Amino acid sequence: RSTHLVIMLTATENPLQDFFDECPLTEIAKDKSVLWSISSEATVRDALEELKNRRILSLPMMDDREKFIAIVSISDIVRAIVMDKSFDKFASGRVRPREKDIRVLLKQCTVFRRTISTMVGNTEESKTFRVFDEKTPFSALFRHFSEGFHRALVMRREGEGPCLISQSDCVRFIYKRMMQESGNAKVASLAGKPLSELSVLYNVHALSIKDTETALAGFRKMLRWRAFSKWNLGAIPVVDKKGRVVANLSESDLRGTDRASFVDLLKPVVEYLRTTHGSVRTPVAATGATTFSEAIRTILEEKIHRLWIVNKDGDPIGVLSLSDIISKFTNFDWAHSRAYELALDFEQLPEPEPYPVEEQRKKRCTIM
Repeated sequence: RSTHLVIMLTATENPLQDFFDECPLTEIAKDKSVLWSISSEATVRDALEELKNRRILSLPMMDDREKFIAIVSISDIVRAIVMDKSFDKFASGRVRPREKDIRVLLKQCTVFRRTISTMVGNTEESKTFRVFDEKTPFSALFRHFSEGFHRALVMRREGEGPCLISQSDCVRFIYKRMMQESGNAKVASLAGKPLSELSVLYNVHALSIKDTETALAGFRKMLRWRAFSKWNLGAIPVVDKKGRVVANLSESDLRGTDRASFVDLLKPVVEYLRTTHGSVRTPVAATGATTFSEAIRTILEEKIHRLWIVNKDGDPIGVLSLSDIISKFTNFDWAHSRAYELALDFEQLPEPEPYPVEEQRKKRCTIM
């Protein structure tokens, strides 16, 4: 197997950290549509259906007084489903379920009947609910996102109501500004840099799943690896017997799952993806020679949230996430360097608890 390149970034002053200081969030917020929300009394099944129908990954949650109290995402729900104790027997992916096992699973699994409010706090991101004013400069939101957060609620002043701004929204805005400011030497320097020089290459083979393993094993591995538990990438590459990336398993694949279909998680991952989507999408990948601007354009055109980086043999050697892109315009670049360090030892954590009890969760949720 080829040698994998590892680049560790030292803390340095970022020449572009002030690039968006004069740009208020209004630049994005003014064009955002109606905010879709969900009642805290809605069920997990309701939320999964809503996420699928709206083609979104999160929903602000409101209480019975129509007050926003949290943002619940697919990540919170994924953790509850795949870590459900009814799945423990099949966690390794080596035990094939019999018809009797399926009946027991369907009887034991209650997560879909739980209220969505019980999902809040399952991930680090949903423990903190941050609200920004539309006049806040992008640089403040970028710092928030570069730390691994994926979305924020923004309050608008002109009677248009609040809106949700995501990392994808920010990356679209970044690319637009980069094209407008292409004559800026600092911007041009970053735009033309190959990914091999941007601290996004590292050994991800231990953070992949074989195409013969089950989807359940893949999702649990996604939660269990130290680098991913500290930094929620929300996906894992699927590799064939030669180690080449052949598919992508992401949290969004669980949208629309219900009590009848969740047992499909026990199928081999490629079969699961085919059952869920009708086909397996060819993974979009880049190489170390791909430039920063080319990579962003690919992410936007393909409407994806991360770009796997492969070598000439198709082996995964890194990943460019939306957090990576945003962090290049903050003084917190690279936000997840510690996750890279942890990835080097390939140490697995014990199985995480399925979810805290409701009273513990309430104490951990804060609004900032």
